[in-house]
Amino acid sequence: MDFREEQIARLLNSNIVRGTASDEQWVQLITDYFLTAPVEVSPLSGSDSESDSPDTDSSPQTTDAEEDEDTTEEQPLLNDPVAETLQSVRHYVSEDSAQEIERARDYRCSCTFNDGVPCYTRYTPAEMVKRRDQMNEMTNEASFPAVSSLFPDVVNCMQTDNLELKKLVYLYLMNYAKSQPDMAIMAVNSFVKDCEDPNPLIRALAVRTMGCIRVDKITEYLCEPLRKCLKDEDPYVRKTAAVCVAKLHDINAQMVEDQGFLDSLRDLIADSNPMVVANAVAALSEISESHPNSNLLDLNPQNINKLLTALNECTEWGQIFILDCLSNYNPKDEREAQSICERVTPRLSHANSAVVLSAVKVLMKFLELLPKDSDYYNTLLKKLSPPLVTLLSGEPEVQYVALRNINLIVQKRPEILKQEIKVFFVKYNDPIYVKLEKLDIMIRLASQANIAQVLAELKEYATEVDVDFVRKAVRAIGRCAIKVEQSAERCVSTLLDLIQTKVNYVVQEAIVVIRDIFRKYPNKYESIIATLCENLDSLDEPDARAAMIWIVGEYAERIDNADELLESFLEGFHDESTQVQLTLLTAIVKLFLKKPSETQELVQQVLSLATQDSDNPDLRDRGYIYWRLLSTDPVTAKEVVLSEKPLISEETDLIEPTLLDELICHIGSLASVYHKPPSAFVEGSHGVHRKHLPVQNSSYDKKCRCRPSSERQVFLATWKDIPNENELQYQIKECHLNADSVSGKLQNNNIFTIAKRNVEGQDMLYQSLKLTNGIWILAELRIQPGNPNYTLSLKCRAPEVSQYVYLTYDSVLKS
Repeated sequence: MDFREEQIARLLNSNIVRGTASDEQWVQLITDYFLTAPVEVSPLSGSDSESDSPDTDSSPQTTDAEEDEDTTEEQPLLNDPVAETLQSVRHYVSEDSAQEIERARDYRCSCTFNDGVPCYTRYTPAEMVKRRDQMNEMTNEASFPAVSSLFPDVVNCMQTDNLELKKLVYLYLMNYAKSQPDMAIMAVNSFVKDCEDPNPLIRALAVRTMGCIRVDKITEYLCEPLRKCLKDEDPYVRKTAAVCVAKLHDINAQMVEDQGFLDSLRDLIADSNPMVVANAVAALSEISESHPNSNLLDLNPQNINKLLTALNECTEWGQIFILDCLSNYNPKDEREAQSICERVTPRLSHANSAVVLSAVKVLMKFLELLPKDSDYYNTLLKKLSPPLVTLLSGEPEVQYVALRNINLIVQKRPEILKQEIKVFFVKYNDPIYVKLEKLDIMIRLASQANIAQVLAELKEYATEVDVDFVRKAVRAIGRCAIKVEQSAERCVSTLLDLIQTKVNYVVQEAIVVIRDIFRKYPNKYESIIATLCENLDSLDEPDARAAMIWIVGEYAERIDNADELLESFLEGFHDESTQVQLTLLTAIVKLFLKKPSETQELVQQVLSLATQDSDNPDLRDRGYIYWRLLSTDPVTAKEVVLSEKPLISEETDLIEPTLLDELICHIGSLASVYHKPPSAFVEGSHGVHRKHLPVQNSSYDKKCRCRPSSERQVFLATWKDIPNENELQYQIKECHLNADSVSGKLQNNNIFTIAKRNVEGQDMLYQSLKLTNGIWILAELRIQPGNPNYTLSLKCRAPEVSQYVYLTYDSVLKS
């Protein structure tokens, strides 16, 4: 195995695809090897090489290049294992590069061989060796830094009629033109001449190379050849020119707009060749990323129909670009949405997982526009399940990406996979990252119908050897108890069985989980506290110790020796973590309020430790607050410390609905893997237009129906999470109501006030509402007594709906 074969093998075996090597590296490595590597001569009968003219499978037209190939006499193939690498390589490169590599393979297969070395009719074996050495020298800048000095000589070689040599020269120019911009101008005339060559391969190669040379002086001369190539008779040239427009836009956006290339790209959407259409869509999509507020694609029913027609005939990468484009379209009505879904649905059975996820994204968006009581809606849900399940039969890395996307889908529409929970049962050889994702999805799909199966699986997982996975499994049992109330008793019983195993980390995780169950179902499972107290001495983790202290303090009146238990923790107070110290302080104060006569000395001791002997400001402040409350107003202290606590729910683990809608629009991308919007991790993307799911009734002339929101903490967290640029302010004028009247009037219309406060004489009302299409809006209403004009601040992830919400507020308050 020579050096190049090792490089190819290493790249093919790499787990990191599409980014391990650039297209140019692939083409150089593979074509070089196809053209020069020796083989074992072993003639076979027949021929399996296919003619691969640039438009062989994409246009009914016959070009000159096809006619030449048709007249070539077929030669017997050799047993050449090198040629078979093409099938693996083509999955990692663009269509252009794949075709270029395949042509090199076919050319190799048509050669005669002397002693295992391919000999072209134009070259002797010695010349072939010389060409191979020249190739190595020209394309290895690191090893031969002086190669740039050969620039004038290499440019002179552009006049050759040999296609392979011309490719090498162009590759050299792409690598070195930037370091020799003044000399690169020498190649312009040859580029322009090649753009008018009778051979479509040379025309396409010339325009593509000019687009890859990022030199302003050459860019000026690219416009006219590019304009001609965009209207070339050969589809291979047109599709190459379409990609070149995007590259040119990256170099000089203003020139592309001034020269009218964007209009030419839009015209290519109506092209008869599907690959031309796909490349035009890809180029426009890339350009639109830098112009988020422009409507470059100009999607309308006519264009959508053309895209759907091209979808069935182009390559898998072309299908991805077209599907992504379709996902940005908002159908005008339910009928159009259903028509598009019917034509996209066959893509769900594609072998490429990226095509499948792109099709799922389109269908998930358009489901919003279909009535839920229709037969087609239910049929479409059933069709979405099998392809998602099939994705889990791939490699672990593919499984992980699929699971992260499925996690979003089941949060939005759990009914799609509710019958497939067994698919997410963990296998013994799954990597830990796959196991954890499957575990999370299992909990999201858990219901009263399948909870017995889920608990049996989780109990089995809790006996595994992987400590992190066992902890997650125990925690999952608690989540099941919180989510499915009917299963709570069975979950508690399962947790007690695990505690009896006396495995330290299992016991500690179980106690943390049981604390959450106590909060969800107060005064229901306190009979197990005695069992928990038996394991008190084995607790050494802060979370477990804090959980046990909370349980003792919360149910102190039911535990005879609660004071002794808490006092045992107090002995090493300063050695405890801050979390344990704060919990212990609160627990002892609760104990004192419930048993004041028996624990006065204990509470005095903990308050002294917290306020006088501690350097932690949080602990000290809480200690002083408790001390002053107890010393001045014990009744108020009891109302504050022993007040009823809000119940926890399984929804705390769910993604915020508006963010979830945005992530659904990014299925198949990094955003769906990170579970973060692109603006959170893509540099310079703060101005990017945020996507959101379509609204079933696009008009807001109906009364804005809202749903009540959740807790204050959720409001604050969501307000901080939404970017400041999404906040819009409006004036509600001539409204003569006080804060209480405003709050009551809004509540009558299902707009609920979460909090109210007075700041510098202004009444501030904080409200949260959820539209019937799932979009959440946070509102801050400022009311100045005596001033009939109110200030309304609205914040949401889909700022385009804020105007309609403001109109609703204005209408409600003035009615």
